[in-house]
Amino acid sequence: MACGMCCGGALFNSLSLEPHEFERAIMSGLRVDSDPDNGFCLTFPCPALDGAACQIYADRPDGCSAFRCETLKALDSSEITLAEGLSRVAVALPLWRAAETAIAPETIPGYRTRRAAALQRGEALADDGARAAINALDGVLDRHFRLHWRRQRDAFAAVEGRPPDAA
Repeated sequence: MACGMCCGGALFNSLSLEPHEFERAIMSGLRVDSDPDNGFCLTFPCPALDGAACQIYADRPDGCSAFRCETLKALDSSEITLAEGLSRVAVALPLWRAAETAIAPETIPGYRTRRAAALQRGEALADDGARAAINALDGVLDRHFRLHWRRQRDAFAAVEGRPPDAA
């Protein structure tokens, strides 16, 4: 969809790799970590992402080639037009950049990992611009790009002292 949010860390922290993909990922210069729950995974932001283009597109991991965000699926099934899909991306991209700026030098996946750990403790991260920027980004991602069961904002609503989003 010409946006790169899946590879850039806006949507996900990592992507599980199949065992046969490990060596190819390393040879392609991708960051591969070991995850106790999922085996090996590619961590985001992906170093093969250049702007909105994958530099190893022909050799990208299977999970990358299979992934379709909700906007892309809606476009594929003609539920939305290309103009509507691009409009969604045009709204999300500046929010992504604003979130990256607000949390710099940390990455969005790093921030989200810290935020999830705080939630596990029943705490919220500081209400400092970074949290608001991530919430603004997640609102758009949850509405137009993520599967319903992967949505982020509502999971943090109670601990952050705000109402959940309307369904």
